[in-house]
Amino acid sequence: MNIILYTAAVVFTTSFLVNASNPWHGCPQDKDSDPDCPDGWFSFETNCYTFFTQTPLSYMEGRLNCQRHGGLLLRIDSMAQHDFIAQKLEGFAVTRTMRWYTSGVMRPDSFGEFMWEGYPLIYQQVKTELLSLWIDQIPKPQDRSTFPANRTRIVYGSDGNRWGWYLDTATPQRNYVCQASKAIANQLLPTAKSLTYGTPVTLEPLRGPCFLSNPLDVLYVRKLSIEKYAELKCEANGNPQPTYNWYIVSTESRTDSSGRTTTWINRTLINPTADNQGRISISAGSLVIHSPDSATDSQLFQCEAKNSQGSILSRTVRIVFGQLETPQKQPRNERRVLAHKSETLPCDPPAHSPPDSKLANLYLLDTGTYVCMITMQFNGVRLFDSPKLPDMPFTVMHSNEPRQEPRIYDEFPAVWPSNPQRGQMVRLECFASGYSQVEGLKYSWRRLDGVPLRTNSLKDFNRVIEMPNIQPEDQGEYECSVEDSYGKKAKPKSLNLRITAKPFFTTPIHDTVVDFGATVLMTCEASAIPSPQHQWFRNGVDLSDLIARRVLDPTRYSINQTSDTRSTLRITNAQLTDNAMLTCLAWNSLGSESSCAELRVVQLAPTFAKHPVMPNEGMVGGTAVMECQPEGAPGMNTSWFHGTTALSPGTSTLDPETGTATCASQYCTLPNGNLLIVRLVDANAGEYTCVAKNALGEARSSAYLTVIPALQLSLKPVNRVVYQNSTVLLPCRAKSSPVLDVNYAWFFEGVEIKFDRLDLDARRYEVAQLLRPYGRYFGQLYITNVQFENSGNYSCAAETPLSTLASNALIQVAGPPGPCGGVIVDPQVGVNQVNVTWTVGNSHLFQITSFVIEANAFLDPRDKWTVVVSNLNINETQQLLPSGRRMTFVRNLAANMAYRLRIRAVNQAGPGEPSLPSLFFTTLPTAPTKMPLNVTGGGGKHGTLVFQWVPLSRVDENGPNFRYRAHIRAKGDNEYGTYELWTMKSIEGGKFLQYTHMLGDNLYYKPYEVRLEAVNSKVTVCASTRSKFSINSFFHGLLFIKYKIFNSAGDGPESSFTEQTTFKISPQDFPTMVTLNATDQPSTIRVSWVGIQARPNEESVEGYRIRFWPAGSQFKQTFTDVDVGLKTYGFVTGLEPDMRYNLRVYGYSRGGVGKMSSPVNQFQIIPKNKCVPGATWDGPDFRYNFICQGCLARAELLVPCIAIFAVWLLSSHM
Repeated sequence: MNIILYTAAVVFTTSFLVNASNPWHGCPQDKDSDPDCPDGWFSFETNCYTFFTQTPLSYMEGRLNCQRHGGLLLRIDSMAQHDFIAQKLEGFAVTRTMRWYTSGVMRPDSFGEFMWEGYPLIYQQVKTELLSLWIDQIPKPQDRSTFPANRTRIVYGSDGNRWGWYLDTATPQRNYVCQASKAIANQLLPTAKSLTYGTPVTLEPLRGPCFLSNPLDVLYVRKLSIEKYAELKCEANGNPQPTYNWYIVSTESRTDSSGRTTTWINRTLINPTADNQGRISISAGSLVIHSPDSATDSQLFQCEAKNSQGSILSRTVRIVFGQLETPQKQPRNERRVLAHKSETLPCDPPAHSPPDSKLANLYLLDTGTYVCMITMQFNGVRLFDSPKLPDMPFTVMHSNEPRQEPRIYDEFPAVWPSNPQRGQMVRLECFASGYSQVEGLKYSWRRLDGVPLRTNSLKDFNRVIEMPNIQPEDQGEYECSVEDSYGKKAKPKSLNLRITAKPFFTTPIHDTVVDFGATVLMTCEASAIPSPQHQWFRNGVDLSDLIARRVLDPTRYSINQTSDTRSTLRITNAQLTDNAMLTCLAWNSLGSESSCAELRVVQLAPTFAKHPVMPNEGMVGGTAVMECQPEGAPGMNTSWFHGTTALSPGTSTLDPETGTATCASQYCTLPNGNLLIVRLVDANAGEYTCVAKNALGEARSSAYLTVIPALQLSLKPVNRVVYQNSTVLLPCRAKSSPVLDVNYAWFFEGVEIKFDRLDLDARRYEVAQLLRPYGRYFGQLYITNVQFENSGNYSCAAETPLSTLASNALIQVAGPPGPCGGVIVDPQVGVNQVNVTWTVGNSHLFQITSFVIEANAFLDPRDKWTVVVSNLNINETQQLLPSGRRMTFVRNLAANMAYRLRIRAVNQAGPGEPSLPSLFFTTLPTAPTKMPLNVTGGGGKHGTLVFQWVPLSRVDENGPNFRYRAHIRAKGDNEYGTYELWTMKSIEGGKFLQYTHMLGDNLYYKPYEVRLEAVNSKVTVCASTRSKFSINSFFHGLLFIKYKIFNSAGDGPESSFTEQTTFKISPQDFPTMVTLNATDQPSTIRVSWVGIQARPNEESVEGYRIRFWPAGSQFKQTFTDVDVGLKTYGFVTGLEPDMRYNLRVYGYSRGGVGKMSSPVNQFQIIPKNKCVPGATWDGPDFRYNFICQGCLARAELLVPCIAIFAVWLLSSHM
């Protein structure tokens, strides 16, 4: 919680270093001056800018006035340029609602797109990276019928947060911005005279005072301030260096006969020597008061800086006396409140504290100890903290109340600070009671005047609006609405936000230099809430008083209060005695602000002392400018002579295509008086004289114009055809006057090639392919390792300070064809062929003769491409008209396989790059065409057949639902038994498939015939030839086996016959005493049993398996085996809660799978709170026995524990 005793706006000032030996280093307003731009124009990067604010004009009038001054309306090309313009507009704009014309306009031929009007074609496009500058909604093509036809101009404006673009009409009178390139600065008309105008070059310029830092209010807290004095700082600059006075300021009100009351400011000089106690001193502009006292030092103070040019006055400031008493120390009682209620925690601070803290919609987690801290802030800086107040214990108790309807508290919405001032951070808070168990309250805000809220101003789940740097346009009525999760809404409540503002200048006064006898018009415009009063001072003396006492001529001096915010000083028939320093002081009850400027009246005969006419050079056929910039006042007339011949130049115009001045005749006068000479010939060489005259005299200055022969290219680049990866030399050499330096620039498709000095031998391009060697072949361009992208137009430009001459050449690169495009496969595919079409790519100057088609199967890696058509002659393809696409059939594809195709074109230089691949397509299925190979047997056991074979590859499956089918019959029988082979096992890393067929325990002596085939859903393919093989066995039974492969397309060829013998029988006993126990691992049980002993006619036991499956499911499809080897216990993991399982244990050997344990054990994992340890009961056919597993509970959460119950089914029900 903050205790704000006094708040003042932070004022930023620009500081300049003052050197004692050379005290003059300029004023803050000098930072915008640039020798590359005329007076009144501001410099940024390569352009000069001027802002017209005094006389608003329509769009067309503003555009013409920019041209009269030698420039064009504003064009924005970069975000950096926008930032510069926005910064200037912030200073020039009277209000943020003011809008400024630019050259932006909606394209007449393309609704919703914009261009910069009046600029060359290459500069007209509005760049896409600037779209973020739009504040207005950009119209869409569908809005054309309803959009106002005259809203076509891009204007600058502000939404209160930032400056950006709006769409508006062209007829209202607005301010506007002009710009021009620094390259044509010698054509621009100055919009002002500098203070150095008419000052001899040999003299150090005199300059009146200017403030480097205006005084600020200071805070003094007697008990807390470290220093026992208050210092009011004032710093100014000037030539000669200023001295300082400080005044005590008071106000005086006067009422005239009409009843109008006017308040005036009176000043009393502070004399430190008259202070007998030595409390007051003035040092280097600072007023220091020791041991200040609120009873005697609470006045307003004002600083005066003066030198030989005059004096200026600062804003008024004061010493703010703060007080921060020690807070209470007694302990606080605990506050207890029901959950979901609202509660106020009183801070009990000293006076002038903000409201108490309020907690809404309290939860148990709000329980704790709260501490109120008191801080003192001044000018936005935290200065002092009070000792910590006593702790406030706070407890939230359980409440069963399910819901409260929302209601906004009576004292909300609220604003902090309670009396906000312009520039402060303002916080609007809405606070409501209400609760629902679903979710919290939803807050929303709106302005009742329809103005949108500031961007990103909503905070704290939309409960709070934060507005830093509050401005007058933020004033309005803000409404808060609250809604709960059930849709119940509180009655909306609103807050009428009003702010106050110390005066701030929207149009400060500026240094002004005028001709003798001219009229001076200086406007001082300041805004404030409440409205400000203005008072003018001349050299620190009240100007109205000087006029009233006729110290100043009332017929020439007048002050007009044209509005509540604007005051204008008018001086007619300016005289040299009017030179002075002027101060405009704007003030209201909150404070004051001053704006200072120097008025200088100039009277002198024309002189070229500072700016004589300078010699110049021009080239035949080019242009030249002879500058004539004399100083003189009052206004001068200028004339030109070529030798002794008087010239009659015309008036130049601005060419919108080039942005430069043009001339219909050979001689024209530029807006600033300079002479423009176009289409130079040798006869234009000679001496040119500028003559300047006014009422006080005449001056002339002459200089010579040299006309140099035209630039010529003795070597030019020529059109060439080159091979890919070769080296190209493009020559370029210019012939020019030896007095001129020639520079060569190369362009590719109109874009300049940027060279860097990366080594001593060459200048290399970014991709290290374009080189420009030094020496006498400096203009030549080497292109090494030429690629197809290097094809295009190259231009060599020979540049001198006077002209530029260019020559073009077309380089074509020959080589393999470019990639084909648009590869499309006909959806009507066949079993092994498809129809494909494509568009032929660039032939790269050689005729395309053939094509190569490559395929990538879906099962192959994405980068594995197989040639399916190796040399397709172009004449064997069909050309489709009118598109010109090519078409052919691709054969030899596998059936039922997903492919994508790509195509290469071939010419005499070789195959080109591949096309982008087509979409995947799938060929139609057919029956398998291959039989199983290398059919062998082995590893059989009692009553089983084991056989293996080499599986067919995926490509050979030829259809969906591919599988193997075996036909088995006993030797001598006539009929085969048919078996689908679904449970094959892959062995030897997938090299073979193995299948075990169960014959029965009593069938191990009789031989069998087995046929294996491949089948799919379409066709059955005839059987293969027969073959025999033997399978090891303890018995001497003989079986014959052959295989057949099948899929959903049909059956494949059968394999040959195979012989097989069997092992001893599998274990005939089963594990007993199967026990299930809980474990400390989740979803896991322990199973143990008593093992079995093999008999003489049985294979030895090789291990045990635990088989379990969900109760009620299909056993053969859902069972899971856990192999534990020869151990007689094991663990079953991954069990699901609330799922009932069946479980059995069996042994196995080489003879096969033994019998399974009996009865079936049935179990289920259930939560601990449902488990009854040791409980048993009997059913009609089985018995349940519960076994619970212990578990650890964390806090009050229920952790699922495992309870296991077994079901012993009677053997008759197995």
